[in-house]
Amino acid sequence: MKRLKLKKRHFLMSYVRIIIALVLTIWLSPANAQSSVITNEIGDYNRILSLVNGKIGAIGNTDITYYTGDFYPEIKGKIKSIGNTSITYYTGDFYPEIKGKIKTYGNSAITYYTGDFYPEIKGKLKSVGDKNITYYTGDFYPEIKGKVKAFGTTEVTYYTSDIYPEIKGKVKAVGDINITYYTSDIYPEIKGKLKTVGAAEITYYTGGIYPELKGKIRSVNGVIPESILFLFPELVINN
Repeated sequence: MKRLKLKKRHFLMSYVRIIIALVLTIWLSPANAQSSVITNEIGDYNRILSLVNGKIGAIGNTDITYYTGDFYPEIKGKIKSIGNTSITYYTGDFYPEIKGKIKTYGNSAITYYTGDFYPEIKGKLKSVGDKNITYYTGDFYPEIKGKVKAFGTTEVTYYTSDIYPEIKGKVKAVGDINITYYTSDIYPEIKGKLKTVGAAEITYYTGGIYPELKGKIRSVNGVIPESILFLFPELVINN
């Protein structure tokens, strides 16, 4: 069994309870990970998850185990269990688009879209337990094609106008929570970045005094609902 120490991942607590993150990922207690090994599969799940794929160590007194051996190379080195919770993966070549992806997390089954009818969602999450995930399809708004439309009963909408091209295709609202972005040219380093999520405001470092901090998150003033954090991987701060 491989073990590693963990460092904190801020802002990603409970929806890496929901998915580790929709999948290592929906309905898991908070998992923290080292910055060098996280989120290498976020793109596969279209920002619906922050999948910690790889070398998590122990969370408190909770042991993490991994698959070893060469029988199924697609799952070699992936997480096998977190404490008493087992994790399984899809193997074999019948649906190559889901090969190596999480199949079960404890008692929760994870399914994916397969087939070529909507290639933009092929291989993406379809359900986690009793939570269904749908996506925008078709070419009417190409900027949101393949993006999350709803998870469970919560609808996700996006900006589609050309007035502010820097936010086109970005999340506009999650349920009744509105999302805004910085659009001014005064500080180009934050243009297009998150400004508010509901009542919470995000600020960034600007100016040239500390160029290494320019454009990085400075503060989050207010509470961002944990249930929607998986849609904003940019809010995950790795130490």
